[in-house]
Amino acid sequence: MHSQQSITFQLSLLIISSVALIFALVFGYNYYISRQLVMQGVEREAQQIARATLKRIETVLYSVQKVVQGMSQTVQNMACPQQDLVRYLKAVVESNPEVYGSVIAFEPYTLASDVQYFCPYYCKQDGKLTYVDLGNASYNYLNWAWYTTPKSNNCAVWSDPYFDEGGGNIVLTTYSVPFYAMRDAGKRFQGVVTADLSLDWLKDLFASIRIYQTGYAFLISNKGTFIAHPDAALVMKETIFSVANKRKNLLLEQVGRRMVNGDTGFIPMKCLLTNKDCFLYYAPLAANGWSLGVLFPRAEFMADVNRLNQVVLILTAIGFFLLLAVIILVARSITRPLTRLTEAAEAVAEGRLGDASRLAQEMAGRAAGRKVRNEVLRLRQAITTMIHSLESVVSQMGKSGVLVTASRAQIDTSARQLESAVTQQAASINEAGATSKEISTTTQQLAQTMDQVTQSATETATLAGGGVTSLADMKTAVQSLMESTPQIAAKLGLISQKTSNINQVVVTIVKVANQTNLLSLNASIEADKAGEYGLGFSVVASEIRRLADQTAVAALDIENMVAEMRTAVSEGVAAVGNYTSQAQISSEKIVKLSDDLSRIIDQTQQLSARFETVNESMQTQSQGARQINEAMEQLGETARLTHDALSEFKKVTEQMSDAVCGLQSEVARFSVRA
Repeated sequence: MHSQQSITFQLSLLIISSVALIFALVFGYNYYISRQLVMQGVEREAQQIARATLKRIETVLYSVQKVVQGMSQTVQNMACPQQDLVRYLKAVVESNPEVYGSVIAFEPYTLASDVQYFCPYYCKQDGKLTYVDLGNASYNYLNWAWYTTPKSNNCAVWSDPYFDEGGGNIVLTTYSVPFYAMRDAGKRFQGVVTADLSLDWLKDLFASIRIYQTGYAFLISNKGTFIAHPDAALVMKETIFSVANKRKNLLLEQVGRRMVNGDTGFIPMKCLLTNKDCFLYYAPLAANGWSLGVLFPRAEFMADVNRLNQVVLILTAIGFFLLLAVIILVARSITRPLTRLTEAAEAVAEGRLGDASRLAQEMAGRAAGRKVRNEVLRLRQAITTMIHSLESVVSQMGKSGVLVTASRAQIDTSARQLESAVTQQAASINEAGATSKEISTTTQQLAQTMDQVTQSATETATLAGGGVTSLADMKTAVQSLMESTPQIAAKLGLISQKTSNINQVVVTIVKVANQTNLLSLNASIEADKAGEYGLGFSVVASEIRRLADQTAVAALDIENMVAEMRTAVSEGVAAVGNYTSQAQISSEKIVKLSDDLSRIIDQTQQLSARFETVNESMQTQSQGARQINEAMEQLGETARLTHDALSEFKKVTEQMSDAVCGLQSEVARFSVRA
């Protein structure tokens, strides 16, 4: 495609393509490096924002922890009345602005032997200090998580954020610390002190974080609950996992698990608010296991890089147009001298050798007396030499073509005569070969048929012999069965006799059981007469009577089974008799069938020997026909090869004639004189 275009176009395309490729590589590398630098800067900025935010949060959390730990040490070491503990609790809440509320809860009867519940609570409800006594059975603080968790874990814990509905109607989190009484045997758990921290200040903290135009930060608990987020509908109502399930966002679910596990990372994902591409940096809060996430919108932090790339692309386009104009001017200055050479070459192609020679002499005259270094001038000299040589060759080819044409006519006449004779000979050979092939095919088919008939006769005789053997074995088996039938009948009779004896035994058992029953009844009567001295004997008599009843029932069951057995034996004797009669009739039929098969086998064996004789004769005839067919095929192949050789010779002469004609027509196109 490009080879058909002008040199100016090809040269311009080549240079522009090379420059475009180089620019694309440089631009791509520059964009990649710029993007990497921007990403590194964004990650550093995200780390700085996250560290600053985490530090501010942890400062508040650690201050609350110190207050509660100090309360734990104070309550653990001081032994004072309940009023002093209440006043101390009030002073702690008043003096610590970050504490929303606090409680001191004792184990039952540890503060005093007559005090079961003691749990005072002070909080700053609606800006006023409020006291509530939680030490009652209706509240039962002993079952609440803020009390049971530090008690069971034997350590201080932060609770999950919760909404204090009905109290301050704010989001709180509680820090609980257990305290102990020191004894000689070791420390003994006494209770828990807590401090409630309001999380309303997190709204102002996260609202003050500015990340480009739409970036933001959020905070989740160690269970994935949103504690702080620009979307108020998510705070304390949704978890990062529930949002991921609703939106079917597998990546968000994976990120949530990493944040809950306390991992740190910087990954690309979709923004929950705008659903645009962004980068998330997340890090854990060391104090209580919460996790902070900072979102940077990709389009916003890449805006400067994209604008720079647009400016570079515009400048590149302008440079391309300027470079293209320069390339076209240079290419035209190079291709202008080639125009005359192209005209000379076209004259040669059209057969106008005189015009081409004149143009070549004009170009050579213009270059005469100059030192030839330019490639275009050297091309002019070469074309001039080529035109003179071509004139000489065309003249010589015209003379040679006339001589070749005369020789081709004589060769063509001789080849046609020889081809006619060979064609007649090949037709005769093909007819004879076809006839011999039909004879050979028919003979082979007949021989194959005789082989199949002989094989079938042999197999029939073999199968009949096997049938006779099987009938003889069957006859022997039937006779053996007939001999065994009387013995079977005798055994069945003996079984019937034995079942009669069993019946007599069963009758005897029934009588004994009835007699035993009467004796046990008499024994029971005598035991009743003996009063309390006969109680043991009465129990034994009752047990004997129960066993006698079971024996009688079992004897009746045996009697029924024996009756069924006798019936089955009688039916078996009758069936054996019928089978004996049928076996006798079958044995006579088998003997007759065996005799008939023996006569069939004799006839089949005689027929097989005759088929063998016929088959040998057919095989001899088939072999002779095959030899005749092979000889005819060899003769036909020889004739075919001769015909093919003549055809090839004819084709060669025709090709030579066509070549000479074409050569003459081409030579005729050239005009040696101007």
